[in-house]
Amino acid sequence: MNCEEIKISLHDFVDELLEENYKKEIETHLKSCNNCFAEYKKIKKFFEKLKSLPYTIDPPDNLIEQLTEELLKIAESEQREEESKPQVNIKKFKREQAKQEKILKNSRGVFRKSRVTKSIFTTKISAPLSPRLGLDPKKTILTLLPLVLFAVGYFVYDFSLINSPWKVRTITGNVLINGQIRASERWEENESLVTENDSKAVIYVPNTCRIEVDANSFLILNKAKDKGNRIKLVKGSIRIINNNLLPYLAIEIDNSVIHNRGGTIAITIDDNSITSVKVEYGYLEIEEKGRVFFVDEGYTCEIRPNFHSGTPHRIDAPDELKDEIRSLDYEFGGDSSIQKIISIAAESDMLTLLALIPRSSEMLRTVIFNKISAYYPPPAGVTLEGIVKLDPEMIEKWWFEIEWQI
Repeated sequence: MNCEEIKISLHDFVDELLEENYKKEIETHLKSCNNCFAEYKKIKKFFEKLKSLPYTIDPPDNLIEQLTEELLKIAESEQREEESKPQVNIKKFKREQAKQEKILKNSRGVFRKSRVTKSIFTTKISAPLSPRLGLDPKKTILTLLPLVLFAVGYFVYDFSLINSPWKVRTITGNVLINGQIRASERWEENESLVTENDSKAVIYVPNTCRIEVDANSFLILNKAKDKGNRIKLVKGSIRIINNNLLPYLAIEIDNSVIHNRGGTIAITIDDNSITSVKVEYGYLEIEEKGRVFFVDEGYTCEIRPNFHSGTPHRIDAPDELKDEIRSLDYEFGGDSSIQKIISIAAESDMLTLLALIPRSSEMLRTVIFNKISAYYPPPAGVTLEGIVKLDPEMIEKWWFEIEWQI
């Protein structure tokens, strides 16, 4: 398959709709083609945003009014055809409608339901009106049946995503699961996993990755579900090696969440609760108090208690640059440190400069924009004005444009 064919198939690939032979062919191509891999990551990011949309909504306040108006139209139409039937008492009908609206309003604080269940619940409340309008019960059942089937299908699908328990293999020493040594080495949701001084283990996350756990580590399995796996790292060191181009695994650390986006990453929390994140291959995303940023292949950053996450920088960056980043992040270096970082930064440090934009004054944002543009011109749709105003979509778009070229 050539690049054009790959790009045409990427949506179905990300949505896991392709047959296995086509999937493997695309995976092989993505590993060797930077342009297609960059396009794949953009599409994957879009799907991630779709996934983050809420599963539940509140019904509109005028839902009953809209439904009853439609029912009234149907009833009046039927009555015109059957003149022998008495006409609808509109005033009485409106009073009943107001009564049902009041019931629904009072119930909203108690019931938190999905869209499907809320639709059924609302229809049930309105059911007493049906005989008064001369509606056919069979029609009502046929109307509700697709909703019921959809709800059942959704719950079956959601249940099918559960992949608990995860398999754990002890490499050396003893591994305690919920405080016990288990012969089966199965790790269930809401259970802890602890390695002792001389012990190591490997955790296999179905269809996602394997997690290598070093000695003196403490983890909790919060959620074991395909496309929603989630663990908490309390202390110690783990290394994640992905076997899926769409790895769904989130790692909670203190007040941040690390989203595994593919490749190989290492995370360590030392005795002072300082977290070190390193990306050996691929990239990851860190979410912290509404702020989201990326750490690319060959980059690292620190996350310290009571501080914002540190500025991502190259693992092999010169000590002078690392010192200024440390001063900015944890010693309140301010604009002075940012100016020094700008002057020191080489072409391979442009992702570091891009990460500094939200922390800089407007004047320095312009300086950073111009320096990055000299190496990596902003893609279409990314402007100086937008970057200075901290447009998150522009910053993200420019990050991906730079990332695949470095």
